[in-house]
Amino acid sequence: MLGFEKISAVLVQGGLLYFEGECLLNYAETLSGKPVDIDVTSLGKSEVPLAIMAPGRWKDGDSWFIPNLACLGSVLGSCGMQIVRHEFLCFPERTPPMQRVYGLAKKVAPFSERPEHPIF
Repeated sequence: MLGFEKISAVLVQGGLLYFEGECLLNYAETLSGKPVDIDVTSLGKSEVPLAIMAPGRWKDGDSWFIPNLACLGSVLGSCGMQIVRHEFLCFPERTPPMQRVYGLAKKVAPFSERPEHPIF
């Protein structure tokens, strides 16, 4: 979140941020790297802002904060930005599955004037 706050601080009103990263859509794993047996797809599509915290390793990589879209929108919104366009890049048949999001966010307000519903 600190990174998004710093980016927002240097963006002019209406300035755009390109984002891309892991997104909670259809796969989750335990801290030991084992896939979980829960309905992750419903969590990923939920309007409830949720994220997985995986310090250290995630899917044999270094991602450790994996938000669903609602959580990503909330984080950006708290920094005065709003998602204006996004796409998912998913390959659930891969092992582990690919679940990424990319898109554009726009600075819509300074921190002191955050939008009431900043997500979409």
